[in-house]
Amino acid sequence: MISPRHLREGVGKRYEDWKLDDPAGQDIEAVRPILDDIRRRIEKLLAELVST
Repeated sequence: MISPRHLREGVGKRYEDWKLDDPAGQDIEAVRPILDDIRRRIEKLLAELVST
């Protein structure tokens, strides 16, 4: 169990800096690969978090 002290001290925090293309103003054919990339990254991150 994570206590309030752990939250204040940042225990369990993890930052990911994902370099992504900006989808603003692009059509769906250009945005779809960006969304697919985000989905893959989230699935990988969740798998890593569950296995720890």
